[in-house]
Amino acid sequence: MARQSATTLVFIGVTANGGLVTADFQTTGQSTGVVTITPNAATMDPGTYSGTVMVRGCTNLTCSPGSDVAGSPKFINVTYNVGADIAVST
Repeated sequence: MARQSATTLVFIGVTANGGLVTADFQTTGQSTGVVTITPNAATMDPGTYSGTVMVRGCTNLTCSPGSDVAGSPKFINVTYNVGADIAVST
């Protein structure tokens, strides 16, 4: 007897805490993707920052409450350094 596998559509939601970074998700294949975390360095003082990014797999596009799939959400701790501007004179 052959087995049939069902394909389930899962939506990905990515949020970062603190408002000092943006987080985005881009698919790289049928079941893979990449989370990109970008500090808003222009609005930040030089220093080391830490935060958390939440990645959710959801059954609907808006990732509304109660729509998480099994094993969701996952939390990623991030630390990043913002350096001082470099002045260039000509």
